[in-house]
Amino acid sequence: MQTVREVNVDLVLISEPYKHLDSQLWITDSSAKAVIWSCGRFPFQSIINNTETGFVAANVDGICFYSCYAPPSLSLTEFKDFLHRLTEDAKQNFPVAIAGDFNSWAVDWGSKVTNARGEALLEAMTALDVVLLNSGDKPTFIRGEATSTVDLTFVSGCLAKRNCSWKVMDTYTASDHCAILWLVSTGQSLGRTPRVTTAIGWNASSFDETAFTVALDRSPIKGKNAEMKAKDLMLRVGQACDASMNRKRCVNHRQSVHWWNGEISTLREKCLKARRASQRSRKKPNSAELKAEYKTARRRLNAAIRESKRKCWKELIDEVEKDPWGRPYKIVTTRLKSQTIPSPTCPHLLERIVTILFPQQPDFILLPKQYERDNIPPVTKAQLIEACKRVGNRKAPGLDGIPNIALKAAIKVRPELFLDVYNECLKEGTFPLKWKQQKLVLLPKGKKPPDDPTSYRPLCMLDTAGKILERIIHQRIEAVVDPLLASNQYGFRKGRSTLEAINLVVDTAKKAIAGARWKGGSKRYCLVVTFDIKNAFNSANWDHIMRTLGEMQVPVYLQRMVASYFTGRLLKYDTKSGPMEHKVTGGVPQGSVLGPLLWNIMYDGLLKLEMPKDVKLVAYADDVAVVIVAKHLEEISYTFDVTYRRVSQWMKSANLKLAEHKTEAVLITSRKKLENIVLKVGNHEITTQPFLRYLGVMIDARLNFKPQAEHVSTKASVVGKTLLRLMPNVGGPKQKRRALLMSVTTSVLTYGISVWAGTLELQESRRRIAPIYRRSALRVTSAFRTVSEDAVCVIAGMLPIEVLAKERQAIYQRKKSSGLSSEEVTREERHPSWSIASTSATTANDIAKFDDDDNEPLSSLSETRKSISLQEELQKTFTAAFKEPRGRKLTTNSLEALIKKEINLYDSGGSKGELLQFADKWP
Repeated sequence: MQTVREVNVDLVLISEPYKHLDSQLWITDSSAKAVIWSCGRFPFQSIINNTETGFVAANVDGICFYSCYAPPSLSLTEFKDFLHRLTEDAKQNFPVAIAGDFNSWAVDWGSKVTNARGEALLEAMTALDVVLLNSGDKPTFIRGEATSTVDLTFVSGCLAKRNCSWKVMDTYTASDHCAILWLVSTGQSLGRTPRVTTAIGWNASSFDETAFTVALDRSPIKGKNAEMKAKDLMLRVGQACDASMNRKRCVNHRQSVHWWNGEISTLREKCLKARRASQRSRKKPNSAELKAEYKTARRRLNAAIRESKRKCWKELIDEVEKDPWGRPYKIVTTRLKSQTIPSPTCPHLLERIVTILFPQQPDFILLPKQYERDNIPPVTKAQLIEACKRVGNRKAPGLDGIPNIALKAAIKVRPELFLDVYNECLKEGTFPLKWKQQKLVLLPKGKKPPDDPTSYRPLCMLDTAGKILERIIHQRIEAVVDPLLASNQYGFRKGRSTLEAINLVVDTAKKAIAGARWKGGSKRYCLVVTFDIKNAFNSANWDHIMRTLGEMQVPVYLQRMVASYFTGRLLKYDTKSGPMEHKVTGGVPQGSVLGPLLWNIMYDGLLKLEMPKDVKLVAYADDVAVVIVAKHLEEISYTFDVTYRRVSQWMKSANLKLAEHKTEAVLITSRKKLENIVLKVGNHEITTQPFLRYLGVMIDARLNFKPQAEHVSTKASVVGKTLLRLMPNVGGPKQKRRALLMSVTTSVLTYGISVWAGTLELQESRRRIAPIYRRSALRVTSAFRTVSEDAVCVIAGMLPIEVLAKERQAIYQRKKSSGLSSEEVTREERHPSWSIASTSATTANDIAKFDDDDNEPLSSLSETRKSISLQEELQKTFTAAFKEPRGRKLTTNSLEALIKKEINLYDSGGSKGELLQFADKWP
């Protein structure tokens, strides 16, 4: 990897790699022996073939690259079959570049003889009309005195005619195979052409607030209207940024791997020099001596790399104590997240993506009536400061590149300049064009095909000054419409969350299947169906939103502001051919402040549709679930058909489309036999499944949440294993930092647990979840695996998983009804699992005396290792306390006092003093 960074390589083709990267930029064949790694500016435009054995193909910047590996163990028949599959696939693409380890000999590429595999390869490549780039004057494989040329590169004639170069590098690679560098110099394909260094904003880390304040022009804003005033304001802020910050620039240099240093670089040069001398010493008297020197140099280099990696990792672990969410956390969690992928640069691909993700709609013609400008409430300084507080310093800026920290400083020292502009905008009913220009950022959705437009989530980066104006408009519209919005919309609303939406669905299902019996009883079926909307936010209809605003009697001046906000929107994006623009005629920008509220306003019509009896629509943003309760399956099917028709008609009126094939359904019942029904959704038939995922929680047909327990345990296990690398049992961060890091695992493990806490009463579910929670507690305390679950939870200051589940459930159920705070509910729920008794009369009496209201975590067990006597005393105390039947309550505070008491009674000379010295340090 260091060589790749030093040479600034964009694409790597590898045969038989030592290890694999878990990244969307790393693709392999079915045998994982042939690899294409996109490590530079150019992402995959499409993955041509990754299902064959022996080769993998991808389109990168208009060239179809094939990475191949033909092991020497293949028979001639198998080798010819490999070549047939390769050539048949390559004939369908143009231009092509085919490279890899073919393990074939031919005089054409420098071998002494041509074998049968070499002849077969030459015949196959002739049929493809490709050119061999190997010069044959230097071997590509070197092992001792044995050399050969088996790593070959074939390219289409049009690529060979370009100003390209091919060479075998002398760089040390820790492999018998030499690195081969291929460079193409052209403006329309992969190349090593110099990159243009352009200014792209300011470096916020160099911000000087004093210099910014001095440089900011304090004269009144110039301009006859809102557009001109907004332009003048941002020009002044930009000039102040130039005076107080360095410009941010694109750099061509790539950072070295974290463990690289000058010593390793020197040793690599010496190793490479020794290898050259060894290779050229054949039939010389000192050949054996030179080979020994090379082996010694190689051992020293490998030892230095191992030592540097060990040292750097130790430094990373020590760094956790200072900043638990800093560089170490980011490094280890890169395995959990998708690697940052460069945005596509092909103009044709980007144009297709933008056209599909931002569909054109009919011209926006609905404008509100005129209004009295004098009746508009002005924006006050307090309102401006409040809106400014919602702006994060590290949030990415828009097209103007002005860092948020600079804009907030400008508002702080010169609020009247911004008030003048914002009030003028409200008076004129104008949202400035400059703040309606949005920069496109494409985020990949998981491991989906890179050439599929639906594989990307589009974000629109907007200027922060415009987002502050959006915040002011948002607050005024929200005050009017929030009481009018449907109560079953839980997304983008204050005081509402996914848990409330999930609970509504689950509670409805529980009530349906509750009762004495089916026949003649009150038990019924409950059908839960989730709909998916195609490209929902970018397809919102502006006319529909404006009509709803009028129906909700939003003040006319705010309606005009929204109308101006919609008109004249422009999407800008970069391609390798230069910047391009796209006119936006619909949707609400993802990344805006006003967009979510406008979506809720438009979607409100769906949630207020008249539905059949016992039908509920539950929405969170654009996710909508249909909950149907009925006695018989025929009623369920008929009611769903009616509901679907009404939902579909509304979607059509709002210019939205359902992704019918993504519809999911589960039939919840308490009958012994699990039943299924088939639902007609447009042109698709959907069969109910044993469970479905709704807002991150698996809702199953029995409501026992076993699938949810399996899902969170698998996910939390992966997260936990990753974080454990930062917390070795010996050394590393202290207990508080460990507990903070492991809270990430606990959060994953307990997501939505207030809904599914009851599943922990099932042994099967508990066996999945409890071990992961216990491992987290063990690593927090640096304890041995033999410590009991109750003991390790007490020491770590963590509630047992069952108590934690009940606590979260109680907090959710009682916080609103009883008025208790989360802390008060927690204190009521946390003790029962720690109720224990001791056979010692002294211990039992001491336990009863201690107050059990406070549960602070015990001191770190890393301190325990300082004294063998202390280990023995702690072991004695825990053994006595935890091996007996549960009876009296023992909390952390009680346990600490108990240990102090027994230490005082421990008559052991010098050990007693040592124990007392440690005991006094406890809180």
